[in-house]
Amino acid sequence: MRSQCTESKNYQKIVTRHVWEEYIERAEDIRHTPEGKELYNLRSQTIERVFADAKEKHFMRYTHLRGLAKLKMQVTLIFACMNLKKLAKWKKLNPDMNPILQFLIEFLPVFREKSLMYLEKTVMA
Repeated sequence: MRSQCTESKNYQKIVTRHVWEEYIERAEDIRHTPEGKELYNLRSQTIERVFADAKEKHFMRYTHLRGLAKLKMQVTLIFACMNLKKLAKWKKLNPDMNPILQFLIEFLPVFREKSLMYLEKTVMA
């Protein structure tokens, strides 16, 4: 049966573990606690929602561009716009926001318009 367990000449089975394996196991243990399950269930409303919005609302299901540089530019602009939209929502909930953030929120429509114009110009090129 040894030959089925190992192909080593001295019949020793070597188990290799990743450097972070201990931490991964700990994270998995925490995830399976009642509190961890509760937090993990919020993932669909937070992290995965961002990607779903990007795909559905910002046309990231498919790309219309060719080349890594153009695609990086498009993705950067889209996520910048998404972050600025988040800032606008936070501002609405918290009117006493930092003045720098206030400026960014007021600049959002101009930024979006200029970004779209730049993107259209790049796609046509």
